[in-house]
Amino acid sequence: MAFVNEYVTEADNKRYNLDELWARYNGVLSQKLPDKKCWVIDREKEIWLLDTGRIPDPDLDHAYLPEQIWTLHYQGDNIEVRIQVSDDKEIAGKQYKRVWDLLALSSDALENLQTELLLQILEEMLKTYGYMGLTVQRSDYSVALRDCREGGKL
Repeated sequence: MAFVNEYVTEADNKRYNLDELWARYNGVLSQKLPDKKCWVIDREKEIWLLDTGRIPDPDLDHAYLPEQIWTLHYQGDNIEVRIQVSDDKEIAGKQYKRVWDLLALSSDALENLQTELLLQILEEMLKTYGYMGLTVQRSDYSVALRDCREGGKL
C-alpha cells in the first residue's frame, strides 16, 4: 500500500465531511478542522487515518487522558480507533521508539471486516505517521502496534 503523510486539502475536508467528524470529538474547543491538519492516506484505495481528538480528564480542568481517538477510514466506513502511545518500549526483545497500544475499535461496520487485515493496515499507517506525521520525521524511528483490546494479542 502507498501510504503517505499529507495535509488535508479543502476538497478532502468536503468529500469526507471532516469538519463534522472533527466537531464530534472537539466540539467544545473547535467546530472546524484546523488548517494544515496532517493525516496518513492512500488516495488510490481511499484509506486514511486522522488524529481526531483527545478525551477530557473528568477529574481535572483543561487536562486530557493519555488515550487518543483517531479515525481510520476503510472501505467507505469510519472506524474509531482508541489508542495510547508509549515511547522507548521493548516488545519481544526488540526496542521501539514508539509503541501504540490499541485499546478499542468501534464501528457498525466492524462485523463485516477482517480484524487482522485492519490491524495490519493500522500498523502500516502508524509506521508511515512515524514521529510526528508530515510535521517532523526521524529516519531511525521504529514504531509498533500492540493489540491491548480484551481478547487481543499482546
